[in-house]
Amino acid sequence: MEAQKPVTREIDRVVAVSYFKDIIITLGVAAIIINMLLCTVYAVLIVIGKQKLLPKWLAIVNCLFLILQFLYFFYR
Repeated sequence: MEAQKPVTREIDRVVAVSYFKDIIITLGVAAIIINMLLCTVYAVLIVIGKQKLLPKWLAIVNCLFLILQFLYFFYR
């Protein structure tokens, strides 16, 4: 974040958030792990025959996002 004009009053001061970058990195890695767990659970549900618990479009989109996450984070 940066100020567009010089600071003239106390309320115009920009406060840097030093841990913001670390939070985004942690959430990005956690998203891959959570998505992988969800795809694994859905695969187990298909194997045991209870695939009606989750809409098919949601499982397809999660698997697609998992593939895209792997491509983005590990093969770019």
